Amino acid sequence: MRSLLKADFFALIKSKVALAVLIICIGVPIFTVLIYVGLGKVIVDLIDSSEVDVSMTFSARFIMFSNFSMTNNIGLIIPIFAGILSMADIRNGTIRNKVIIGKNRTKIYISHLIVSTVFCVGMSLISFIFLCGGSLIFFNYGVAFNSAEAWNFAKCLIIGLLTFAYVASLSTFLALVSKSLPITIIFSLLIMIVLGIFGTIYTALPNDDYKYFFYLIPSFASQIVVLSNEISNEIFFFGLGSTLGFYAINSIVGLLIFNKSDLK
Repeated sequence: MRSLLKADFFALIKSKVALAVLIICIGVPIFTVLIYVGLGKVIVDLIDSSEVDVSMTFSARFIMFSNFSMTNNIGLIIPIFAGILSMADIRNGTIRNKVIIGKNRTKIYISHLIVSTVFCVGMSLISFIFLCGGSLIFFNYGVAFNSAEAWNFAKCLIIGLLTFAYVASLSTFLALVSKSLPITIIFSLLIMIVLGIFGTIYTALPNDDYKYFFYLIPSFASQIVVLSNEISNEIFFFGLGSTLGFYAINSIVGLLIFNKSDLK
């Protein structure tokens, strides 16, 4: 297992695709902050008031938690490139060679899953750090950062990163089961968009009669983070269970299918 992880992490580090994603995850947050700065100045000009502070038009809290939206920017970019990286070994014939020399299929799958998880969560965290730094330079945080907000910040960050871990399990499942790059990319994006639509439907409901159904959607908690910049303990713990549960389901089902599939 150690040799497989070493080889897969080495391939990730040497990958030009991973380098491209790293550059994107640094560049997009900076560009995003600059867009908000520009919008803030436009709003001030439209209001035509010297008393309006640009830093008050948007909050850093709002900008930084937008990082965990799965339907725009990094939320769309990471699943695409995670699928490309997961497919690399299949397209190059490396996985088939690993099996031929006697490597265990279960360990091969788990190694890919771990590397994909580190990639997705790591890139999301890098993007979040740059978004935090940039937004706090130009904007006020938005609310008093007391102990309650510190706990809220931690919950939002944990849920956001775990959602990208779920994305990693999904892209690994689709790549190693379908062995098709188009299928992996298209279905990764399609699933995240459909899950996002469910979250939008929830916000339009007149009551909470079906809230526990929505709580079980793996990306629902992160949508709440993006929309309201805060998350209740109830949604947080349901979100933990949902993302970790679907991470496990994707991994177990993918592993069972991969162990029985043909490698060409």
